[in-house]
Amino acid sequence: MGKYYPQFQKLSRLFNKNIGSVLKKDIFAYDLKNFTLMVKSTKKKIRMEFEIKASPSMLFNYISSPSGLSQWFCNDVDIYNNFYKFKWDGDENIAELLKKTPLKGVKFRWKDTHPDEFFEFEIQQDELTDDVALVVTDYVEPIDEKNAILLWENQVHELRTLLGG
Repeated sequence: MGKYYPQFQKLSRLFNKNIGSVLKKDIFAYDLKNFTLMVKSTKKKIRMEFEIKASPSMLFNYISSPSGLSQWFCNDVDIYNNFYKFKWDGDENIAELLKKTPLKGVKFRWKDTHPDEFFEFEIQQDELTDDVALVVTDYVEPIDEKNAILLWENQVHELRTLLGG
């Protein structure tokens, strides 16, 4: 959600003290108090496609439900409203569910990440062959790209094993 810079807090105080009292209006100071500076994401978008030998309905259960996700993506998942708490070996991260389309996919954003960043599991089915693919989209630091791809390949391998192929 961007970074808040302390300089703006100082600027807001100065504005209130010197100019705000002259204007007798709080609108400008209020805007400055709530001003945040958005910094462009430095992460790189990666998109990987994996052939999956399963029906879209079976795959959707594994990418969208706590019981499904906890079998291949993490150790455990708790849900509260649209927030998913993913747990791995003593570590946990919270993600907001941005979109859930039955039999098509899910899209999440990690807490405290840039608004443009997300991770997504999308189900695609070829109209002619009925082949099913899982498309994973994620944002990673450029220096970590190779490791992130290897991690996703390992995670999806776990998923394929569960699905029998």
